[in-house]
Amino acid sequence: MKTIVAVSDSHGNPHALSSILTQVPDVDLFVFCGDGIKDIAFLPFSDFTQIIAVPGNIDRDSLLYTEDAVITDVFGIKIAVTHGHRHGVKHSLGGLMKLSDQHECRIVFYGHTHEQGIKQYEERLLINPGVANFGQFAVVQINGTVIEARLHSIDI
Repeated sequence: MKTIVAVSDSHGNPHALSSILTQVPDVDLFVFCGDGIKDIAFLPFSDFTQIIAVPGNIDRDSLLYTEDAVITDVFGIKIAVTHGHRHGVKHSLGGLMKLSDQHECRIVFYGHTHEQGIKQYEERLLINPGVANFGQFAVVQINGTVIEARLHSIDI
C-alpha cells in the first residue's frame, strides 16, 4: 500500500506542514496544491518521499515550480495536481472534470477554494485537502487499483 499526503494553501506557515507530516508515518508521495510553495523547502522529507508541487495564485515568484498542472502516473494511478484558480474551481468543478477527462486521471488534487472536500464522479476523485494553515489535509492510500481517500484536520 502506498500513502499520499496532500496539502494546499499553507500561506507562509511551514510549521503547519511539519505538524501535518508528523501525523502520517511513511509518506510515499507529498502533494502540494499551491499557495505557499516556498514552505515545502523547510520540510524534513525522507529520502524515499516523492514530491509533486504546483504554484498557486500567490506563488508568482516561484522559479522551481512553474507548471499550472502536473499530470503523472503514481503507483499505477494517473493523477493531476493543480491549484485550481485557472480552472474556475470557485464557481464549478467542470474545469477539473475536463482536465480529468482529457488526461484520463483517476484523482485530481486541487486547492484555492479553502473548502476541504472529496467529490466522486464514477471512478474519479476530486480532492481538495483544505487549508494547511488551519491544519487541514488529505490522506490517500493506494493498494493496486483500490483508492481510499480521507480528510483530516489537526490543531495547529
